[in-house]
Amino acid sequence: MKLSHAVIEAIYSGYNDDQPLEARLKGGFQLLTYGYLDNAQEVLEKLKEHDPWDARVRRLDRACARAQIYNGDEQAGMNGVEMATLDGLPNPIRIRAPSDVMVLRARQSKQVLIAFGGASEAFWAPPQFLDLTGCHLIVLRDARRLFHLAGVQGLGANYAECLEGLKRLVAELGATKVFMTGSSSGAFAALRYGLDYPDARGVLAISPITGSDASDMAKSGDRFPALRPILRTQPDMFVDMLPLYQEHPNPPKVIIVWGEKHAVDNEQATRMGVLPNVTLEPMRGVAHHPVLVKLITTPELDLVKRLLAL
Repeated sequence: MKLSHAVIEAIYSGYNDDQPLEARLKGGFQLLTYGYLDNAQEVLEKLKEHDPWDARVRRLDRACARAQIYNGDEQAGMNGVEMATLDGLPNPIRIRAPSDVMVLRARQSKQVLIAFGGASEAFWAPPQFLDLTGCHLIVLRDARRLFHLAGVQGLGANYAECLEGLKRLVAELGATKVFMTGSSSGAFAALRYGLDYPDARGVLAISPITGSDASDMAKSGDRFPALRPILRTQPDMFVDMLPLYQEHPNPPKVIIVWGEKHAVDNEQATRMGVLPNVTLEPMRGVAHHPVLVKLITTPELDLVKRLLAL
């Protein structure tokens, strides 16, 4: 199994007893967000021996207790366990490569938040999401940089199968109130799935790509380099969100948040403002892409809670 430098660093930090508590905690959380849950649990058990009452250790404990890598019906096709030997660690480490779907369950909740991460090997699971204990959380990663539109391991081989896979997973969780959120390219996916998922109640799109008025997709690829992989493999899946939402008889409510000083994000967000179901929330004076999650989960502007209240 080939491990990325980031995963190797997380394993080394988490498993190395000579590292300070801060570094080992960081390694444990990184292993969780990269989907190596068994390894995050092993690191956690060691940390609990050292300081079980540390607030950060307890947060990791709560997240590990809820998290599961989902591999589809009856967990068919689960990746096998391999042994990895790392320089600096005395013993080989058991590793199981994750699928692209992580689930954090909430007891007796009827709400589920489906979170589409941007193009990354890591799952989009910041502390603000991990602490949402009142609703189920389904986190999808996009390691292949295909906007979650050309297959997601654990859900299906194409968009239609992934949509059906999400429906089955939501039914398994017993949720009846479905919300979508996404960051950057993941926000495009959240907008698309939110439109096609029956009775989705709302979408929180963070610094989204929303589409292009240009009929020439090659020009879109030049303007948005992140689009090139999906335009090469399935160009028909990149469509302009604005007319899709305009033509839909019952589109979900949408909250769009972005850094007002980021020129492209500002253009991509404001073009959606003509829709009556869309609320625009520019972050004044901010030029980051995407807008940092911590900026939208402050007590004054907690858009995640506002989304779940739709």
